[in-house]
Amino acid sequence: MNGVGYGITPFMGTHGILARSSGGGGVPFVNEYSLTFDGISDYLNLDSKTQNFNDFSLSFWLVWGGGNYKTIVGSSVAEGGILWGIVQAGGTIRYYDNTSGWTILSSSISDGNWHHILITYDSTANTIKGYTDGSLSVTKTSVDPVYTTNEHSFDQIGARLSTGFYNEKLDEITVWDSVIDIADVWDGSGIPIDLTSTNPVHWWRMGDGDGDPTWSTNLTDHGSGGINATSTMPPEARVTDVP
Repeated sequence: MNGVGYGITPFMGTHGILARSSGGGGVPFVNEYSLTFDGISDYLNLDSKTQNFNDFSLSFWLVWGGGNYKTIVGSSVAEGGILWGIVQAGGTIRYYDNTSGWTILSSSISDGNWHHILITYDSTANTIKGYTDGSLSVTKTSVDPVYTTNEHSFDQIGARLSTGFYNEKLDEITVWDSVIDIADVWDGSGIPIDLTSTNPVHWWRMGDGDGDPTWSTNLTDHGSGGINATSTMPPEARVTDVP
């Protein structure tokens, strides 16, 4: 995945091509950090549950860590008998559909490299779609509506019920209250792009833009929702391995 699309100019940082700027003399978007989870006790607690939306999109970058049902985002409690979450399992990404259980949303990502996932839900069409590295992987209709009730929101990153711990790297976890087009989050270069113009409701940059250059335990929500995260993880969990 070489080259940079959509007329975006590479910006050279301390770790190579870390970001791109759309030009015009603005400050370049820089992605220097991700968080690595130990699969034992590491996770992030959000200040409160994410909002409930009719339509929604969820974007993130990850490295596959092996194992089954390792949580990317999830709920701290099972409300109404439903425990919603996005997990890695069997070499793919899955979400819990109350109609048919765990629904596969991605193609195989079990090669140990960074991959980008976009999940969208269209409430009018009652359709959920999964994109892997810019390509549509799965379309499923007649699903149990997602993200429209408390049961379908989340307040943990890297865990469900404070267990099912994720066991590798995550970066740039982003949520919208609309159906996002894949071209808005993926430019073909294989590295994250600046999502500011897409107006995300939540955007946890996993160590970037959090003020403290040594990073302590707090992660800023760079979206409009303002739900920050508190980490159970040590400072060395912030690493410079990025997509």
